[in-house]
Amino acid sequence: MKNSILSFVLLISAILFSSVSCSSDSGNSNPPPSPNNEDTWKLDNYNFSRSTSNQTSTTYVNGNPFTILNIDSNTNNSNDPFKTCNLTIIFNTSTTGNYTIKSQTSVVSNTTQKIMDIRCIVSNGLGSGATYESIDSNLTATVTQVNGKFVVLINEPITLNRTSNNGLTQAPQTFTFRCNNVR
Repeated sequence: MKNSILSFVLLISAILFSSVSCSSDSGNSNPPPSPNNEDTWKLDNYNFSRSTSNQTSTTYVNGNPFTILNIDSNTNNSNDPFKTCNLTIIFNTSTTGNYTIKSQTSVVSNTTQKIMDIRCIVSNGLGSGATYESIDSNLTATVTQVNGKFVVLINEPITLNRTSNNGLTQAPQTFTFRCNNVR
């Protein structure tokens, strides 16, 4: 019962912070937003770059802290099938360090461990979209802080599985995901 309540709280929080969108750049139309391609992420061969974001640190019902990063970018005007994307990163402990990438269920079930859940919602810009979420793995992400903001780096590609599809015909079953110092 407690896990289902925590899952519900996480889901509602993610939805509330998902009012922003992000865009795709297949690598040849938009320059990176900052030096060294920081604030960028990749789903297979589709590149996304941050325009705006927000971060919220809060606590579970049991008092353990967690943080939600909600990241978006500009709308993509190229011929890519994925015009927008919303990246949500949820991690326990709200501290810097190395985090293991897990599913949402694992994050909610182990609130004292340094674990992280990744979620991307891609759309065609016309209302059809698909949601992708991380699975339990042993791969890690590094969380640092810059000017009081958490920054996430994932060097090795992780797998995101499609968990829902609302009519996005080109949505594959899985994407590989990486990110370079998103905040």
